[in-house]
Amino acid sequence: MDYPHSVPDVGLLDGKFTDGDPLTGLLPSLDPSSWANGVTDELLNVIEAAGLTPTEGLSNQFLQALRRTGVFATQAQFDNSTAAATTAFVQRALGNYANVFSYVPAQTLTGAHVGTFIQFTPTTNINVTLPDPATVPEGGCITLYNSSNSGAYALTVIASGGTAIGGHGGVVPAGAIYLFVRRKAGDWAGINPNAGGLAAVGTQILDMRGSRTSGVTYTNTYGRPIVVSLSLETTNVNQSCVLVVNGFNLGGSSFPGSGFSVAGQFIVPPGATYRLPAGPYNIIGWLETR
Repeated sequence: MDYPHSVPDVGLLDGKFTDGDPLTGLLPSLDPSSWANGVTDELLNVIEAAGLTPTEGLSNQFLQALRRTGVFATQAQFDNSTAAATTAFVQRALGNYANVFSYVPAQTLTGAHVGTFIQFTPTTNINVTLPDPATVPEGGCITLYNSSNSGAYALTVIASGGTAIGGHGGVVPAGAIYLFVRRKAGDWAGINPNAGGLAAVGTQILDMRGSRTSGVTYTNTYGRPIVVSLSLETTNVNQSCVLVVNGFNLGGSSFPGSGFSVAGQFIVPPGATYRLPAGPYNIIGWLETR
């Protein structure tokens, strides 16, 4: 849309319409139909894009159109230009998720998952691959929620593109929510919002006697320290027991006879292994605070 520069003898002055000047002999500009039609079509395009029916005699339809949907385009997520922001764009930019996804099996995530909330309900331990950080803007965030009902299955998050995962790492235990943020360094950082220690939000005391036994090595995959509480009863004389954490013997007791009982608590750091060596004793209690 422009002034009718291409119309011969239209009589523009400095490129614009003029009323003319009889004293100087300047003729008024012509108002060609092509220009008037062009202006009208421009306005009608906006009105129709808003879903309105052009109505002769109404002088506020253009204003109505600007206040309706269909006129302004919603810019791509993370757009930082000076283009007008629609309410849809603002809704995403104010900390709200652009979408919600639900999966059961392993997944390879794409750029379409950035800015979304993703819930996994795995039936076994699975891998989740993040998008290549080179394809994600700085500050792009993916939220993963492991809603495993059994409490035993973890999400192992893998960074594509050969990059590492910093922060709290890439294992999302059952019941946990992790944020994965594309950092300025060009990699991902895993953030556990509840990594506040032993008294963090969501901490539970679980009876693990049904899934723990002596002689087996376990790993703390919960992204924060856990407390292992043991109660044992001896079945032999002059036997001892210790809890081994990352290869180190933590505490221990020697039993002078059978039928004696002992209890102890041990802190296991995130990612550390722990094991109660096999021995002549019964496990009376095995609690984990996590």
